Amino acid sequence: MQRTLIAAAAAVLVLGCDDHIETACAGLEFTALSTPDTATLRVGASLTAVAGAQYDTCVGEPSLAPPRQFVWRASDTTIVRVQPLDSTHAEITALRAGTATVTPSYRASGDAVPPVHITVIP
Repeated sequence: MQRTLIAAAAAVLVLGCDDHIETACAGLEFTALSTPDTATLRVGASLTAVAGAQYDTCVGEPSLAPPRQFVWRASDTTIVRVQPLDSTHAEITALRAGTATVTPSYRASGDAVPPVHITVIP
């Protein structure tokens, strides 16, 4: 089950030099957790992960989500191996006992989305 979080932020009105109102909109932050967000694997087992999403959008403005193309990185490549399957999916394989965090990042910007936390047991 994929979980989605939306955080709201207020718009800020700014008066310019010619006294017209400009809006600086912090907007809404859209966050969809990577699936799964936490997993426990035995050494040798693997799972397929789906990258989440995280970006800002202003209320009433068109949503311009970044392209769903990701680079996957493991915090410890001696514990897990990450093999991209396509633009949004990766296979995570447990290599030895320990913990690692696998983080997908947008290929275009390098901005990270919510990671996958992996615990590997013998």
